Amino acid sequence: LHSARPGGNDRDANALLDKVGFECCSLDELVSASQQPVAQVMAQLSALELEGLIRRCAGGYIRC
Repeated sequence: LHSARPGGNDRDANALLDKVGFECCSLDELVSASQQPVAQVMAQLSALELEGLIRRCAGGYIRC
């Protein structure tokens, strides 16, 4: 992941990506695991989704 991300940096986004597994993870689980503000996590999730690395699923997010 090389692009700049809104609401955080590449290291934070990479760490968040590591927390999104191949089973659905809720936003609450990701916020708790990352210890980042909700707005920052949501911005990083949106960027990761636009890059095709994760996708939304019923109840949260999953890795592609």
